[in-house]
Amino acid sequence: MLQEPPAQWSGERGFVTEDLLRRHLPATRHRLAYFLCGPTPMTAAVERALGALSVPAAQVHSEIFDWV
Repeated sequence: MLQEPPAQWSGERGFVTEDLLRRHLPATRHRLAYFLCGPTPMTAAVERALGALSVPAAQVHSEIFDWV
């Protein structure tokens, strides 16, 4: 999620969702490799969104961290 973008920012804002990925990933998205790194809720949400877009789980690589 881009929480606090600079004033001149004109790009996407908010959470990475299935709709956002659908808008920005190419039609060949099921052939790409994805590398995710972030807190558990974000990483899990993006993994689900990619799965809904027919990206094979074997092509999604995640590293999860939690704030201490």
